[in-house]
Amino acid sequence: MRQLNMFTYGTLRYRFVNHYMVEDYPFLGTAVIPGLVMHERAFPIVTPAIDSTQTVYGEIYRIEESDPYIQAMIRMESKFGYVPREVKTKYGSTIIWIWQYPPSMFDGQLSKNGIFKGRTREEIEAIIAERQARRR
Repeated sequence: MRQLNMFTYGTLRYRFVNHYMVEDYPFLGTAVIPGLVMHERAFPIVTPAIDSTQTVYGEIYRIEESDPYIQAMIRMESKFGYVPREVKTKYGSTIIWIWQYPPSMFDGQLSKNGIFKGRTREEIEAIIAERQARRR
């Protein structure tokens, strides 16, 4: 089984809705990747930055490439225009998924600090509970 380091910057991060896909893997630490810029809406995309001072913040996990969740994520990311890119971090060679289309094709806001601010799993669960309570 091939292990690799994966940089997560959006919904796979701790406390976010898709973290369950990586939560059983070793958390190596956080990292800031220079030369990238984040655009966000309900989910983030990362593209190469024009300004090399722009950065993206995220978490790195050592994953098993053959894991069914990881394989599903790879198929989904590929289908929606993301391509893997290898970057060097203090944890070694790391894969990050970069959007391959021009940012103008994405109707999102430019992140000022490279940190995804989407809703956490707890916030989404609270919204769902509130909506269900109103229906009763």
